[in-house]
Amino acid sequence: MSEIQNSYFTTNVRMPMNQEIYKRQNYVGIQAPLQRTLKDEFVSQHKKNGLIERLYNYVKNITGLGIGSKKVEAEIAKAENGEISEEKARETITRYKNSQTNSAQGFGDLLSIGASGITFFGMGNFLKMENSKLLLNEKLIDNLTNGLKDASKEAKKSFWGSLAETVTKTAKSKNKLIALTAISAGFVGGFTKYWALKFNRIGSEEFKTNKKDFNGAKTPYDKSAYKLEKKAKAKERRNTNFRNFASGAINGLMMPLTTLGGAIIGVPSYFVANSFNRYFVGNKDSVKTFDGYVNNLKDDSITHATVAVAAAIPMVKKVNWTKVYDANLKKATDKLLAADLRPSEFAGKTTYRELEDILMNSKEIKEILDSAVSDAEKIKAMSEKNIFSVKFKQISGGEDSLSVALTENCPTTRTLEQAQEYISKQLGNSYNVSKCLGVGTIAETYLAKGADGKEVCIKILKEGISADKIKKDRDSFVEIIKGLKRPKQEEEYLIRNIDDLAEGISKEVDFSNEMNAANKLVNFTKTAKVVKPIEVKNGVYVMEKANGISLQSLIKLNKLQSEEHYCTKILEDLKNGKLSKYDEDFIIRTKQSREEYIANEISQYERFLKLAQEQIKIIEARTPEFGDIKLSDTDAKYLFEEYMKVMVEQFYKIDKAGKTIHADIHPGNVFIDINALRARKGQIFTLIDTGNTIDLTAKQAADSLKLATYLKRADVPDIVEYMMDGAILEGSSLTKEEAIKKVSDELKQCFFDDKTALNSMNTTELFNMVSNIMKKYNIMPSSNQLNLEKARTSADRSYANLIGIWFREADKKLSEKTSTVGKAASGVTMIKDVLMLQKKYKKMQATQEKLNLLQMSPTERIKYERNPNLLPTNSEDYLTYKLKQSIVENG
Repeated sequence: MSEIQNSYFTTNVRMPMNQEIYKRQNYVGIQAPLQRTLKDEFVSQHKKNGLIERLYNYVKNITGLGIGSKKVEAEIAKAENGEISEEKARETITRYKNSQTNSAQGFGDLLSIGASGITFFGMGNFLKMENSKLLLNEKLIDNLTNGLKDASKEAKKSFWGSLAETVTKTAKSKNKLIALTAISAGFVGGFTKYWALKFNRIGSEEFKTNKKDFNGAKTPYDKSAYKLEKKAKAKERRNTNFRNFASGAINGLMMPLTTLGGAIIGVPSYFVANSFNRYFVGNKDSVKTFDGYVNNLKDDSITHATVAVAAAIPMVKKVNWTKVYDANLKKATDKLLAADLRPSEFAGKTTYRELEDILMNSKEIKEILDSAVSDAEKIKAMSEKNIFSVKFKQISGGEDSLSVALTENCPTTRTLEQAQEYISKQLGNSYNVSKCLGVGTIAETYLAKGADGKEVCIKILKEGISADKIKKDRDSFVEIIKGLKRPKQEEEYLIRNIDDLAEGISKEVDFSNEMNAANKLVNFTKTAKVVKPIEVKNGVYVMEKANGISLQSLIKLNKLQSEEHYCTKILEDLKNGKLSKYDEDFIIRTKQSREEYIANEISQYERFLKLAQEQIKIIEARTPEFGDIKLSDTDAKYLFEEYMKVMVEQFYKIDKAGKTIHADIHPGNVFIDINALRARKGQIFTLIDTGNTIDLTAKQAADSLKLATYLKRADVPDIVEYMMDGAILEGSSLTKEEAIKKVSDELKQCFFDDKTALNSMNTTELFNMVSNIMKKYNIMPSSNQLNLEKARTSADRSYANLIGIWFREADKKLSEKTSTVGKAASGVTMIKDVLMLQKKYKKMQATQEKLNLLQMSPTERIKYERNPNLLPTNSEDYLTYKLKQSIVENG
């Protein structure tokens, strides 16, 4: 407040806040009573308090430390009574004002220092790690084929690719790294203090202009004075904001200072510089002197000391942590650069794959597969012999016709008339069946219309399929296992897994279970729709018709459209007399007439084209609402990226209270809404066939959460203890302590040595690895994850097929290129994009597993952080573990 305002008041109009306005308008005032001027000055200053100043003032009043509003009021009272001078009271008000300003500045500095420190050290450590990954992958790329080298180079040509590489490579130069991280910390520190103090002004009148101060004399002057005052306040606010940003930015830019002398010299020096910065830059007083700075420290030492202590302790820890991190990162990087990593012997076959191989290579099933009969006859024979065999073949997938048929085109066991008769017998004449939509390994599904004219899907078991049939085939499978003469404990382990598999298949026979599962699954599935059930009655399941086209049909359509595209292109070349070098050589070798050869080729490709176009029309006729279903490569890429979200939600998201997941997401059980895909809006996928789901209990979810926490920090002792709980040691001749030591030693080598390559680790990968280590010593795990393995295997098939769709669309685009250079560049880009999509998927998995940890309670979090088995994240072992997972060949 100005001196004029401190000493005068007007009788008709309240005094404007701006001294210059008062001078220009020649107000004539009279001497104000002392009590009024001091109290007015203090009240005006007190109203400027923001959130932090008010809190700080409250603390000072309660504790009696520093100069709070109660002390100021007491000083004013003394001045009023003549006990002290006016100047002495005014000095107290000034000291109160400075103390309050320091509290706000200290609050802003504390947040600014914290945010800029996290940026400086966090970004620096991240870039150092990324540079180590870059060095390891560059070494790998040097050993790749020329095509993949080109793909890597092409990936870096994009703006973001080039920027990422440039920024990462700054970590090679210590000075460049410090400059980049300090500048980044400066921006973060500046914006943090700017917004912190802007938020602090809530409830403050510091920059407000009250119209009531200018009312009373009804002349044009009042309005003009108000506008001038408002403009002056706006300018003052902008200047204050700029000072706050500038002083916050300086806090960030000074961060490299903290590292001097291993923090012993650096951190004290930083806080001395910070106190200068707070006074000379952050403080808005126009006149600043060194004496003023010293007095500021004396008058409000509490604020300065609090900021320094609160920020210095974590800062010293971070400086020392980073020093160790730098040394160990270099050791880990150098060790792996000199290494020749090889895949682990324990990262191989899962139990599910082992059982699949045993059954599919059994004499009876192999004879059926090798026979010369049709696919329909093979499916029928395999179903009769052992239902598990068709399940294995269906889930493993493949490009062969048998695998494709098993997805949704198994042979029917009823005619349409027989199906109508069966449904009417069970449900009455409520539904009219129009066609068979698809046949799986367990059931067949028909399209029907209800009495209301609405289309529904009706599912019935295939002839010959029952719970008794599954039990009989389970017993047959067990006999095959017993015939292998494996050690008893291994035999029992495999049988337990067969029982797990049989339980999953048995659920598909019970349609009441399927209906209940659909109702549960929808609660845990937000990235996709779940087909809605209507009723189950007398072993018949009625559900809503899924909107869209099945992924299996889309795959087939996509292949046919690719054939159509290439046939059209080849025919165009042939009709123009253009032949490939292979064709020319063939004509010379066979001594054919060129014209005759071209005529024969045209006839053949026209036949191929016609057949492809007829089949395309048949598939598209099933979903007339979508018209011509043509996907661009960007459509296919988007489709794939959205499916990754479904996969992560189903298999990597943990719900602490337990969850239900779909255990059979093969291409026939996934429907795609083409309109939603085109609009890039809403849920694209619908999951059907919920007969095979997995219910994870709260305990299983908690166990998965535990395993995820152990995995994140490479906590070998707790991982092994978890996996060894209830393990069967009979065939190992080891005590539990000996078994734990052997498994731990093997796992430590996998994680931390310079010989073993690591895939990107997740709980499934870990479970398989540790299980295989245990089996090496004839230790059988007590638990199994067979149905979960089966579910992931099934879903991975859809994942691979979606990549196939995208790749074919990208390849069609590539074929349009005319220049050899253009084709080569586009081909390289395709390889690069595939690698990037794979990398993105793994990153999504890792991110979700980190998010899972947020479900830990505060007590669990504290217990986790205090776990002595957790490796420090700046240790050589932990950094080796992280770097090994980053090498692209392994991931």
